[in-house]
Amino acid sequence: KKIIISAAENETAVIVNVFNTGDHIPEEEMPNIWQSFYRADKAHSREEGRFGIGLSIVKSIVEMHAGSVIADSADGKTTFTVTLSGESEEA
Repeated sequence: KKIIISAAENETAVIVNVFNTGDHIPEEEMPNIWQSFYRADKAHSREEGRFGIGLSIVKSIVEMHAGSVIADSADGKTTFTVTLSGESEEA
């Protein structure tokens, strides 16, 4: 499986994409992936160290920084896009 991370900046935002060629997330599961302890892949157990909290933590951190995060999953490819304001605070 391949993971590709890319970043770009424009006048108003910084955009980070995380692209994964692993198992795709079924469309009906997409609204739930941001919930704490939700796991779309029911085959993996908690004994394997998977708890389903990673994406909820990502979303919380991004939103604390006034950003947004979205996910798209199709054809065995999943992309997460994080957008953060590109404006810096001047002291």
